[in-house]
Amino acid sequence: MLAILSPAKKLLDREFNKSLKCTRTRFDNESIKINNRLKEFNPDELCSLMKISEKLRDDVFSYIHKFSTVDRENLFPCIFYFNGEAFRGLEIESYSEEDLYYANSHLRVLSGLYGVLRPLDLISKYRLEMGTKLNIEDKKNLYEFWGDKIKNTILEDLEKTETNILVNLASEEYSKSVKLNELKGVQVITPVFKEYKNGKYKVVTVHAKRCRGLMATYIMKNKIKTKDELKSFDLEGYIFREDMSNEKEFVYTLG
Repeated sequence: MLAILSPAKKLLDREFNKSLKCTRTRFDNESIKINNRLKEFNPDELCSLMKISEKLRDDVFSYIHKFSTVDRENLFPCIFYFNGEAFRGLEIESYSEEDLYYANSHLRVLSGLYGVLRPLDLISKYRLEMGTKLNIEDKKNLYEFWGDKIKNTILEDLEKTETNILVNLASEEYSKSVKLNELKGVQVITPVFKEYKNGKYKVVTVHAKRCRGLMATYIMKNKIKTKDELKSFDLEGYIFREDMSNEKEFVYTLG
């Protein structure tokens, strides 16, 4: 089983074991090309392009101009960098070394700058959402720029892990880059997390993001391989609802 996750906008310098056997990103040439394009923007233009505040703009401008694929002093395993709701749910600090290496084979973080990341891939600090309308050469946005590369990498990783089950824990903005409908022979399962409010079940976005991280950790730590095992997820009171689910969407409810 392979799971995909969106990255986070927020970053955090976490402590990690420096003896970990980290991996290199797989699309260095593409990342350099994207970053070189970003270098063409002045700080105010970056604000407009990325729709960010002036305070954040200065950090992002610094990330772009300090970007490197080889300076190991300023590269960190991506799983220790991201700090959004999903990654707080992931609780990476609780992972053993064995858990981390298993995740490096079975969890992928999609990225506007790096394409596809393994948890222990070494990255520079960055901020670039997949949906950013950044034209590069004759490509009008990042979806066109990445083309089939992300999809093909996911297919290769599924083959390496000897599975045809892909658990989609990514947002639509990011899962769109995988071209899920073109994954021949792959069963894509998208977990949906709902809470009972005002007489009906609905998705509460901030809680659903955290649950995606919880689900990723459940898969990694328990080495989940089958759909039935996936249905057994019960962290923080959520339960699988057969009556609300289908073969493409597994619904879990709270309350």
